[in-house]
Amino acid sequence: MKKIFLLFVGVFFLCTGLVQASNITIPDLNSSTSSSWYGSRVGNDDEEVEPGMETGQKWDLEGFFLNGTTLSLVGGYDFKIQTGYTSGDIFIDINRDAVFGDIDGTLGNGFRSVSNTYGYDYVLDLNWTTGEYDVYAINSESKVTTAYYNQNQGSSPWQYSASASPNDRKISTGTIGYSSGTSGDYYGDHFGGQWHNELMVDLGFLPTNCNFFVHYTMGCGNDNIMGKGIIPNPEPATMFLMGFGLLGVAGLGRRKLA
Repeated sequence: MKKIFLLFVGVFFLCTGLVQASNITIPDLNSSTSSSWYGSRVGNDDEEVEPGMETGQKWDLEGFFLNGTTLSLVGGYDFKIQTGYTSGDIFIDINRDAVFGDIDGTLGNGFRSVSNTYGYDYVLDLNWTTGEYDVYAINSESKVTTAYYNQNQGSSPWQYSASASPNDRKISTGTIGYSSGTSGDYYGDHFGGQWHNELMVDLGFLPTNCNFFVHYTMGCGNDNIMGKGIIPNPEPATMFLMGFGLLGVAGLGRRKLA
């Protein structure tokens, strides 16, 4: 009976110590259009793309989520095995001066190398060949690439160019977490479509209590997604409960050895 009680205590405190993921997506309010594929799920970016762009689950960027310092991006779009246009990088602003909406709209179609006039302070340069990413501190002189279609420059920037930005400082590296082709719900949100893919990165390089904006798009700029979150302080209560749970499990292990 005592063994069962110790196991229950351990599992209970471990579970209650888990941090719940928060939906930090900023809806872009494209529900004003008539197509059923724009904003059919009010309050997030599910089942909508940018105005006038190709619709369908394979282009859908559905939501940003934050669990502690783990940032997740969910979409019908397959970030790793892209169809047509490749994945972009993840851009982060901490100074609250990120540019929303159209910029450099006079440029013609094509991937254009431009200065980072978008206000972003960091970029997670994703490398899908190695499954890793580098984090760079960037500024207005850093070079980024726009999305392909001129009509959708509001989705830019698309990718970061480390080779064209030799003065930028690399501050961190990490491994891309990824799950592909999953059906069902993510974090309690009933996403439409038949499948969902999830990309995960760690924002632990940002200071605690840091407010940030995050941006992502694919090469064509077919869908643009933004999020707004805050890096939390480690909660003393959570740490205490986690430790208490581990003590309970350890106590059960010692009794088994005895």
